[in-house]
Amino acid sequence: MLSQPNFSDKSLIKSFYNALFNCFCNSLEINNQELVNQCYLGIVSSPNQIKTFCIVAPNINIAEKLADQVDIILQKVANLMPGIEQTAICFVPPQQQNIISNSTLETINTLHNQKFFPKFMMGKIFVNPFEFETLIE
Repeated sequence: MLSQPNFSDKSLIKSFYNALFNCFCNSLEINNQELVNQCYLGIVSSPNQIKTFCIVAPNINIAEKLADQVDIILQKVANLMPGIEQTAICFVPPQQQNIISNSTLETINTLHNQKFFPKFMMGKIFVNPFEFETLIE
């Protein structure tokens, strides 16, 4: 029988993801750390259960700088998050940022609850390298 989720479960999950994202960020070179620290990080699952590590940059310039370092980022994700199959580097287009920043919290929540909210974001999805290591003793 599965336990019912409670506050401590949510707290534990939040702590786990914070530690995971901090570990990812700390594994990068200082220049890339500075870029990633300006971004939102998360893990999402598609309808067909493909897990994606998302890096949402505050603007296109940071997204492009991160995309220039994508090989390094993908390797770090593959090493630290073996169940994550792909990585997305995204940003919110400026015209949509204005709509969102000028909206009330209620309007933003309504946008997030809409089925097609992702149309407000642009980015690229990269397949993470699959590294299978066997330990032979």
